[in-house]
Amino acid sequence: NAGLDASTGQYIMFCDADDWVEQNWIERLVDTVIGYPDNWIVCGINKLRGGVLGYSGTDKTRLLSKREYFLVYKEGLSAYCWNKIYQKNIIEEYNIRFDCNVSNGEDILFNIDYLKYVNGILEIPDVLYNYNLNNNSITVRYNAKRFENSKFAYYIRLCMIDEHYMVDYSEIWYYRFWQDINNVWDEKNTWGFSEKIQYCNSILTSTEFRECYDKIDKTSINKIYLNLIEKGNYLWIFFP
Repeated sequence: NAGLDASTGQYIMFCDADDWVEQNWIERLVDTVIGYPDNWIVCGINKLRGGVLGYSGTDKTRLLSKREYFLVYKEGLSAYCWNKIYQKNIIEEYNIRFDCNVSNGEDILFNIDYLKYVNGILEIPDVLYNYNLNNNSITVRYNAKRFENSKFAYYIRLCMIDEHYMVDYSEIWYYRFWQDINNVWDEKNTWGFSEKIQYCNSILTSTEFRECYDKIDKTSINKIYLNLIEKGNYLWIFFP
């Protein structure tokens, strides 16, 4: 926010201190936003930890409506600020800032706020940003209660998900919530067995988990397993 307040240029870009960019990162995004000033501009990224872990992006330039936001989200490109370029006048006119009360997901909030005031989304295939997943990254560090972060991210994106994509969105988050349950049993978690079970039960019976569970396609899931999930007691799953 201090950087936004101090900035004087026409465009805003972000870069994390432990990442690096391609030589044409600024040039390519500036050229794109000049040609498509009323759009949210998104480029591809590399994710790295030592070497390249994976690539996220599209294989061709495509212009999307805001109703197709899910497609950008599904590619793993929606949350970050550093693979985008922003119009300073939009940020200032609508007082778009990072929420200082949010420590995980503030980038998502910023992007959702910005999206309200553009006409569409333009994805370019250029891989311009290298995201370094070091061992101190918040995405890497162990967090026993990461379900709280997941709920926040699930809800703030929900307003951007068109009904056409709701089943797919729910399925992604259904399995994400299961990852949160599995994470409780990480060896770094010092909770007692009873506390772990209780927390897993709170996830299984949560509004968010149930919303996703109700929408997903269950035809390929074992009926006995489904029955155990519906009971909402993780002990039945832990000791099948």
